[in-house]
Amino acid sequence: MGLVSCCILGYLLQIISFGCFFEILCDSQTSFALTYSLGSIIPIFGPGFLIGFKKQFEYMFDKEKQLRVMIYATSVAASFLSVYIFKSKFLF
Repeated sequence: MGLVSCCILGYLLQIISFGCFFEILCDSQTSFALTYSLGSIIPIFGPGFLIGFKKQFEYMFDKEKQLRVMIYATSVAASFLSVYIFKSKFLF
């Protein structure tokens, strides 16, 4: 049930974020950044309900997947930084 809830909520937030996408042109990119980033992060926690969160994080930071996880985390952090700290819609 947790897996399905996380996936549905995450994908719903991503769909909502594309509705906020047009607000970027009107200098309101914070709502898009927040909903899209949360919509990307929440489904990651879904498999934790099936296999356990400890095991999931062990898989995520396995030697083979470590670079991919770091690139993904950096891109999500960069979207937050570009909107909330740098206040730039061009970096986002």
